[in-house]
Order: sequence, then structure tokens, then C-alpha cells
Amino acid sequence: MTNYYRGSKAPVKAQKADAENRSGTYRGVKHDGQSNERRKMNHGLYRGVKWQ
Repeated sequence: MTNYYRGSKAPVKAQKADAENRSGTYRGVKHDGQSNERRKMNHGLYRGVKWQ
């Protein structure tokens, strides 16, 4: 497959198959590279309405 940009051929860049977990600092917050698994919310407040 060839990419065209403004009428001329552009090189095709290879895409990574999967994202790597990297450790480091982002905006002053240290991260260890572990994926963060979130739990589903079971209660809360949305536009003034409480739900459980």
C-alpha cells in the first residue's frame, strides 16, 4: 500500500504490534510500567443523581 501526501508518495511507517509497558516519570508522577486494571464503578453521582 502506498501513502500519498499532497500529491507525492510518502514512505509507509511500520506500526508496533503491541504497546510496551515502560517505567518513567510523566509530569512529575513516577510510574513503574505496570498496567493499571480498573474496577467497574458500583456507586456514584452523575449530574445530581445518585446511583448504586
